[in-house]
Amino acid sequence: MTFVVQLRLHTSAHDEAVLNTRFNLAKHIQNVLVKEARKCLHDLEQDHEYWHTLSLYRRETDKLKKKEIGAQLKLLRESHGVSKSHLEQYVKVQQHMFKQNIDSQACQKIAARVFQGVEKYLYGNGKKLNYVKEVTTICGKQNCTGIRYVKETLVWNGLKIKVNIPADNEYIIEALAYGNPKYCAVKRRMFNNGWHWYLLLTIDGIPPKKNRIISQGKVGIDIGVSTVAVCSDTALILEKLAPDVSRYNRKIASIQRYMDRSKHHSNPQYYDQAGRIKKGKKHWIYSNGYRKANRQLKSTYASKALYIQNCHEQLANRILELGDEVVVEHMNFKGLQKKAKKTERKSTPIMIKGKPVYPYKRKKRYGKSLNDRAPASLISIIDRKLHYEEKEIHKVNPMKYRASQYHHDTNEYVKHKLHERWKTIEGHQVQRDLYSGFL
Repeated sequence: MTFVVQLRLHTSAHDEAVLNTRFNLAKHIQNVLVKEARKCLHDLEQDHEYWHTLSLYRRETDKLKKKEIGAQLKLLRESHGVSKSHLEQYVKVQQHMFKQNIDSQACQKIAARVFQGVEKYLYGNGKKLNYVKEVTTICGKQNCTGIRYVKETLVWNGLKIKVNIPADNEYIIEALAYGNPKYCAVKRRMFNNGWHWYLLLTIDGIPPKKNRIISQGKVGIDIGVSTVAVCSDTALILEKLAPDVSRYNRKIASIQRYMDRSKHHSNPQYYDQAGRIKKGKKHWIYSNGYRKANRQLKSTYASKALYIQNCHEQLANRILELGDEVVVEHMNFKGLQKKAKKTERKSTPIMIKGKPVYPYKRKKRYGKSLNDRAPASLISIIDRKLHYEEKEIHKVNPMKYRASQYHHDTNEYVKHKLHERWKTIEGHQVQRDLYSGFL
């Protein structure tokens, strides 16, 4: 079990210039690997033997035969270069070109990151292997070479930068007392005044306790798109996730409107009379105000993500104070954020010029709410904190359990519309989400 400690770096102008150069080279190397991986995937998809073997694998039901066909598929993929080892070999050429700035272990981690995208494309729901616009983290593999933490200093290819260790932060001091980290990473985050630089230390062990109290008892959680309901023997919780996230959204929208106006003002030749962007190749000109607003936008996005994470950490601590046997329905949030595929009309017509018209149903789902509230992140945080106590969260199948439809007094399942938040149980009005958590 590992945990991460983040420390601020005391960088000079020279240090920041060197780090910026290295991060730009890391972006170049990753894009070169993406280009090679896309080429290998294209060659693999042109192989008729691969598709034939894949169809046999999908139709086969016998486990032993399926394992043999899977081994054949692996050999076919490796013959076209679709493997982690091929990318690690391919990146050696780039690493030798920039060996004064990027070490071999950092390049191998970049190759591993690209291959994760390849695996998502082959086996997951990935649709395309994309190029990156910027890299924000460069990671090592061990603390004895490459990116190292030595005596409160970052040491990396001739670069030595002191780290800031707050004297009044007991958590960081206790964490650093565990010994040398397993491996290190350099991270940069955009603020209004430019990049700030951090050293991430991955340390073996359980993190020091920081206001973490886990009681014994049962806790039921009904997680929604934007709310959470918690029920235990001693308390009830029903509240919105990240309640003040809207202020970040308002600031983001304001910055984006300014950037759009600035871009239009600096490049009027690329817009038509209706204000729409013309088709064709363009060479955009960006003003200093636009670049400053872009830094503010990145900083606001990062602050929004940090706010959501802090809210979830605090809520997870409150939930675990109620009990350590946590039960929740297993929700497919990825499916909830997708738009509907079918085009359907509503059953209730509206009158237009005296004639009934059946409008189309909205295809939009819950993508914006999931982006603002991140309910899956709360569940993963609770599970992580339980693992520190050698326990785990219990997930039940909502298709079989159907807590939102069940009535324990009549032993029946009754469907309710989405806007119906209250139900009658044994003659009492109960809140639907809290009742699901109780069940």
